[in-house]
Amino acid sequence: MSIGVKVTERGWPGHYYLAIRCGFRRNTLLQYKDVAIVVSTIGDQRDKDGIPQMLGEGYYYETAVFKAEQDGPYLDANVLEMIDVKGSWKVHQDILESDLEANDMHERIVNEIKERILKGEFNVIAESTQSSIEAQEYQTQGSEERTPLEGAM
Repeated sequence: MSIGVKVTERGWPGHYYLAIRCGFRRNTLLQYKDVAIVVSTIGDQRDKDGIPQMLGEGYYYETAVFKAEQDGPYLDANVLEMIDVKGSWKVHQDILESDLEANDMHERIVNEIKERILKGEFNVIAESTQSSIEAQEYQTQGSEERTPLEGAM
C-alpha cells in the first residue's frame, strides 16, 4: 500500500540535542507529492563513563515524527511540528536486544506514516505550509524599508 512514497534513509540524527551521545540513530525522510515527514529514532545514550542514560522517564530509546521543512539543501525535521503516532514510541529497557526492538519500532512507525500519507491525512500540512509561506511573503513585502524597531512600534 505504500507505492509512491519515497523513502530516504539519512546518516544523521533527526532530533534530540544530545543525539551525539546515542549509539542508535535512525533518520528516515518520507516524501509524497508536497508532503515531507521525518521519522527519527534515537537511543542507547551513554554518559562519559559509558553508563546507560535514560532519554526520559523510564525509557532508553524513542521514535518521534515531525513535519519536514527546507533547511538549506536539506529537508529536515521541524521539531516544533511533531506528529502523533499510534502505539508505542519508546523502548523501556537497555539490553543487548534493545537496538533490535528500536529498529522494529522505527520500521513500524515508518510504515504507519506511509499509509497515513497515502490516505491524504497530511495534505492539510502541505496546504497549511504553503498558505503560511504565502502569508509571510505578503507580510514582508516592503519590509526592507523598515528597521526591526520600527516594525515593533
